Amino acid sequence: SVHQGPDGSLHAVAKDITERYEQQALATRRTEQLNDAQRLAQMGSWETDFASGLHTLSESLREMLACDSSLITDEGFLSRVHPEDRDRMRAVMATHPGEDQSGEFRVLLPDDRIRAFSSLLRPVCDAAGNLTGLRGTVKDVTETRRAEVDLRRSEERFRQGFDNAPIAMALVDPANFAFLRVNDAFCTLAGRTRDALDELKFADISHPDDLSHGRENVRRLLTGELDHYITDKRYVRPDGSEVWASVNITPVRDPDGDVDVLFGQMVDITERKQREASLRAKLEDVAGLGEIRRAFQEDRFELHAQPIIDLATGETVQRELLIRMREPGGALIPPAAFLPTAEKYGAI
Repeated sequence: SVHQGPDGSLHAVAKDITERYEQQALATRRTEQLNDAQRLAQMGSWETDFASGLHTLSESLREMLACDSSLITDEGFLSRVHPEDRDRMRAVMATHPGEDQSGEFRVLLPDDRIRAFSSLLRPVCDAAGNLTGLRGTVKDVTETRRAEVDLRRSEERFRQGFDNAPIAMALVDPANFAFLRVNDAFCTLAGRTRDALDELKFADISHPDDLSHGRENVRRLLTGELDHYITDKRYVRPDGSEVWASVNITPVRDPDGDVDVLFGQMVDITERKQREASLRAKLEDVAGLGEIRRAFQEDRFELHAQPIIDLATGETVQRELLIRMREPGGALIPPAAFLPTAEKYGAI
């Protein structure tokens, strides 16, 4: 700067302002960094001055609202708010809230895109404690809300598919093996109502003989040794009857990898088991018939005489002849083990 002295002479004064420019450059960099951070976080900030009625938007928020200027009026801001949310937003702005408030509202952009914003506002006061404005932040939560809606829809589709599935399904708590949810098909299979099953555990309706090996494999499911477990097991109905089912158990894990629930699918195979049992009986009969024929060929049938005594005289008046068959090793086979087969297949 140049100054004129008392005698009219001119004096030049130089001042080093390097530090001021460095501070200004630092402030600019920090502002840019803040804007970049807000863009990455899909956030923005704003400040309202009650005296002027103007809102000052951060660069990130200006871009999020697709505004031409970072300085806008109430109506300019409200023009970006979704029509269905404007009255609610106008009421918040008109009350000049004196404490922190949070909420959500939708934004309608010029290209007709709708975005969901989560907002937090805080009152601004002067030194005397008078409310002079508001300061707040905004975060774009559109994708989060869409994901939540998609999740709810998926859960609803799962519930509908689960409840209406033609095969039996059940969700079991891995901590105590209590039933968490069952569908109608499972109620039919188990012969119990939903309310009754809510009070029971997996073991309560299972055949005791099927539990020992089942426990070990469920343990392996919980520890991650098995991805799923398939087995045939029996359920016992309240009337004592047994139902065979092919059971597929899959662990459903939470984000930490822990088993959150066990998902079971059961298919009634009682008729198949009955057919298998009938076939085994027939095969045993055929094997028995073959053994009868071999016993004839090898002369392994013999008659035993059982005396019939007159109790009055003590004399033997008759003898009942009983046929017996011996095994190749010499042991006697009782008649009940071979006579029914001989009668059934015409070898009597």
